[in-house]
Amino acid sequence: METDSETEPAPPQFYFCPKPEPKLKPPCSDDEKRQIAERQVVRKCKHKASRPYHQFVYQISIERERIQEEHEHEECASAPDISTKSYENFKNTWTRRGIWDKRWDVLPGMSWKHERPFEEIVREEMGNDPTPATPLMDGSDEAPSIRIFGSHSLAQSNERQVPGASSSSQQGPPVDIASAGSETGTVGKRSLSAPNSPPPSSG
Repeated sequence: METDSETEPAPPQFYFCPKPEPKLKPPCSDDEKRQIAERQVVRKCKHKASRPYHQFVYQISIERERIQEEHEHEECASAPDISTKSYENFKNTWTRRGIWDKRWDVLPGMSWKHERPFEEIVREEMGNDPTPATPLMDGSDEAPSIRIFGSHSLAQSNERQVPGASSSSQQGPPVDIASAGSETGTVGKRSLSAPNSPPPSSG
């Protein structure tokens, strides 16, 4: 019968060894140095050849050869200006494809259009940013009304008051038009009949 001490695994043992020193790379020979320098030159030449200016000049030379082959049997007087024709053809191609940068003059520069910051390209194509709209207050969906002639409270007060009419506190008590008319008619009749009526007799 096995005991518990025999079934339990033995604790791992740690050995602290010094860290091995990195191996020093042997110095490069003259041949290796020459190969490294040649690779750097080739890499720079490839990067330089990929620039817009060199690509454009190379493509123009190919276009010139193509035009020359098309017009090799024509007379010199009727043949078009090959250099100008090849330049215009390839510039129109780059413009149509969106490769031509507006900042370039006659020939391209040394940096591509897509290498510029995106915000700068958008600002150049779309123009300056428009004036930002005024945010709505209190989360309302309706824009505040524009007040042209004074404030809103003044407009309400003008709507309530009718020109030429005074308030009820400044007006006098109401007049009975019917009674006033009857009294006026009676007085008028008396004043009209008074001169024609004979004076009352005495005795």
